[in-house]
Amino acid sequence: MPAAIRHSGTQSSPGAVPHRSRGLLISASLALACLLTLPPHSVQAEIRTITAFGEHRLSDRETREQGVRLATEQAKKHALEEVATYLESITVVRDLDVTQDEIRSYTAGVVIVQAQKVKTELEGEDIVIKVSLSVQVDTEEVARAITLLKQSEDARTELVALKHELVHVQEELERANRALKATTS
Repeated sequence: MPAAIRHSGTQSSPGAVPHRSRGLLISASLALACLLTLPPHSVQAEIRTITAFGEHRLSDRETREQGVRLATEQAKKHALEEVATYLESITVVRDLDVTQDEIRSYTAGVVIVQAQKVKTELEGEDIVIKVSLSVQVDTEEVARAITLLKQSEDARTELVALKHELVHVQEELERANRALKATTS
């Protein structure tokens, strides 16, 4: 059974939504923090063996090797999604209007391929590469990788916000310097 962590909440500018919605965000954030910081002994590590499938339709300019690589990557992605996926729902409300509503999904981990079967089929005029993989996935490693991926995404978002803030502060500083220069002249 795939393990899934769900997080949903509402983010808003101060005063834009009722206090009850902000409480929901805090509760959801606390629940997520509790799930991600469980002691290691409470999360059972498990090596799972999974059979996953992927396929790729070759274009006129692709080689069979490229098709096998792309179909294999798709099969690996399907294997990881079966083990663990982190879903995040973000809804931003400003002045009682929804300004952003998106769902993000993260999956990451290491897949060890034990066996691979490749079939090349002709479907109409298309050449289709079909790959079947038998893989091993460490569920604890997947959870750790998803946590790192999520932290990286949060850091990237924070870095962009800080960059915009820095530009704004530099513009204010330039205006203040021009005003100071004008008053001393």
